Amino acid sequence: MNRTHNPQIDNGLFVAEYYLKKDYKNITIEDLKENNELLCKILENTLKNKNITTCEYTTHLNSALTQPKQKILTQMSWLLDSIRNDKYCILCGEKTVNISIEIDRRYLEGIVSQTFFNHANNLNTVDVCPKCLYLSMLSVLNTQKIGSCILYISDNDNFMRDVTKDIQLKITKQSLCELKSVEKDTSFISACIDILNKQDIYDTNYIIQYCFVNGQNIYQAEKTIKTDQINLIRDIKSEGLLSEFISLNLFNNIYNNNSFVKSLINLYNYNKKCSKELSEILEEYEMSENEKKLVLKITNKLQEISIDKLKKELKLCDNKNKFESFLMKYQEEIKLFDDLNDIEEILSYKKWERYKNYILWSILIK
Repeated sequence: MNRTHNPQIDNGLFVAEYYLKKDYKNITIEDLKENNELLCKILENTLKNKNITTCEYTTHLNSALTQPKQKILTQMSWLLDSIRNDKYCILCGEKTVNISIEIDRRYLEGIVSQTFFNHANNLNTVDVCPKCLYLSMLSVLNTQKIGSCILYISDNDNFMRDVTKDIQLKITKQSLCELKSVEKDTSFISACIDILNKQDIYDTNYIIQYCFVNGQNIYQAEKTIKTDQINLIRDIKSEGLLSEFISLNLFNNIYNNNSFVKSLINLYNYNKKCSKELSEILEEYEMSENEKKLVLKITNKLQEISIDKLKKELKLCDNKNKFESFLMKYQEEIKLFDDLNDIEEILSYKKWERYKNYILWSILIK
């Protein structure tokens, strides 16, 4: 079988790999059928654990996982027996679709037929095969309750294997996770630190914490943790600055992709102190070598001007034209730029605000 990079299907695939002790690439439909009773027994026993009672309601509403009248083994067997070759599956790419099956939230979040959009287009089913739905049901074994119900997904197979192994060992010990009322941001921080605590940081392009929140409107939040962000957290932690980083709410910048320098300026304006050590790490992370050199050249020349005056002027630069006027004013007064290419770089459409903040921050911390 192949990965689909759908969080539920892939997590179910790695759960199957773990219990079948067989590389997912070599798992067949026959393997699932032969081991269906075993997998269903594990699923049934796990759902008795009080620490996972809300996960299946959030990820597979009104399914065999939540309806006591529907036996899990009967439902899962039916899915495997319903595989046909009517069409190619839009998720796994195999010709295993059964067009007579109506797909809804019982089997898979997000890509379902029973949504307002699909009903408006008269779609009673979508081309997702029963095999993918079966794996999606297994994914509840990898779902954790940390604030929201979450699944991890990454492009790295070994990362997925490690996460799956960790969770299944906890299930075996009946300590999947503690039921706590925690903020979503806190759960994201916990997830990042969890990953950092692993002995090896995998060679991965991304790690996503996929959050499910049940309600009238289905809400799914994808929080991506990239390798450079993981390394940033590692550096901050190794310097003993993680508590300060979290207390200043700077962790939010990671999954919101917000500027750290801009946040440091806001903290400064509200008289909140950030240590020099932490600010230097964040500057190093955010600013390229070229940006640092250019900002240093500019601020060195601006030393001749009153700091209070510069602060006021830069704070008023709330658009590109005002910032350009600010630069041109000091270009005439003190020849701010020796190279006109530097002006083009700073005033480029996508960079001008970043440069303004970098210059302002450099002036504030003089």
